[in-house]
Amino acid sequence: MAGPNDASVSNTSSSSSSSGGSSSSFPAKEVLLTAGTGFFLGMFYFYKRKKTLPFKVCYGMMWPTLGGGIMLAVTPSREEMAQRLEQSRAVTSEDLRKQRVANTATVEAMAKQYAGQQR
Repeated sequence: MAGPNDASVSNTSSSSSSSGGSSSSFPAKEVLLTAGTGFFLGMFYFYKRKKTLPFKVCYGMMWPTLGGGIMLAVTPSREEMAQRLEQSRAVTSEDLRKQRVANTATVEAMAKQYAGQQR
């Protein structure tokens, strides 16, 4: 059963594929930025016409939508973050494997030496 976050769902929006390549087919970032910008512009429109209730609604809705969209826009994708973390590792997986092999050989040599002292 395919869910809303299923990676196998094809993405028909060209803007969401170029904006970070999230695995979701729902372009949350673009929707939040668009709605937030609409509320932002509506806030100015209603302010100039002295309509306080619509202004307050636009002001109240602008912060979570535009703010959430901006946070999604500046936050790196999961793939970018994994790549950054992999590059920032002090020890690579190959170095770690070599170190484990060397440690195993050292422990075996020490065990043989200890066994020889016991006799």
